[in-house]
Amino acid sequence: MEAARKREPAHARVGGATHPGRRRKLNEDFLIMRPKLGLYVVADGVGGLNAGEVASALTAHSMCNFFESTEQDDWPEKYRALFDLTLKPPAQRLSAAIRKANDDVYRTAHTRTAHQRMNSTVVAAHWPPGSTEIHIGHVGDSRCYRLRDGEIEVLTRDHSLRAQALIDHPTITRQALAGLSAHAITRALGSKESVEIDMLTTEALAGDIFLLCSDGINRMLEDEVILEVLQLSDDPRAVAQLLIDFANDAGGRDNSTALVIRFENR
Repeated sequence: MEAARKREPAHARVGGATHPGRRRKLNEDFLIMRPKLGLYVVADGVGGLNAGEVASALTAHSMCNFFESTEQDDWPEKYRALFDLTLKPPAQRLSAAIRKANDDVYRTAHTRTAHQRMNSTVVAAHWPPGSTEIHIGHVGDSRCYRLRDGEIEVLTRDHSLRAQALIDHPTITRQALAGLSAHAITRALGSKESVEIDMLTTEALAGDIFLLCSDGINRMLEDEVILEVLQLSDDPRAVAQLLIDFANDAGGRDNSTALVIRFENR
């Protein structure tokens, strides 16, 4: 039965929600869901004035436009330099879309005074409809979680000072870790001309739930709480809104965005 579950393509239902939080007026998060393209994106912008809002929206729209331009196998020549041929074709496409978004954010940040130093995190999923695999790409500290068989797992690694400190110094004290900025990230779209992307391909099984979220969710909610909320409803949109509500009830110190992908039997 388990083997059959793994082989058979699943059906996906998706839903998302975003909120500025309780302490900020401006929402610099952005999400896009394009089921026909199999593209799902959460971006968290950084910058002065409205630049963070611009960066996250530009990231998501750039990726969406890229996917729309590459629906056929014969992709435009101008995009070929963006592809990582070590990846499977669907993962190549997602990785290339993130690189294109980096190009767009970087160019805008360096040509428009009002948008100087803007950048954005991104966590994105590409699930070609009917596929047995889902492809995840991320830059920054926005996360992808997977709930499978009652257990939750973080599939991404935060690109942040705190996460890097734990890698470099496994015995670092809590006090020393707390002294590092909770918001300082080590990678972002638009901060450099080129970008390093973490990519992951994993099975998409019936019963799996994937959560893409900005740090406004996971900074306010422990993984155990996220696990519980993901199981409160079968409706992905309702679950996404519940995660926002729980994050706000816990303090809502930042913008929060949740995008839920629920795989089911056909």
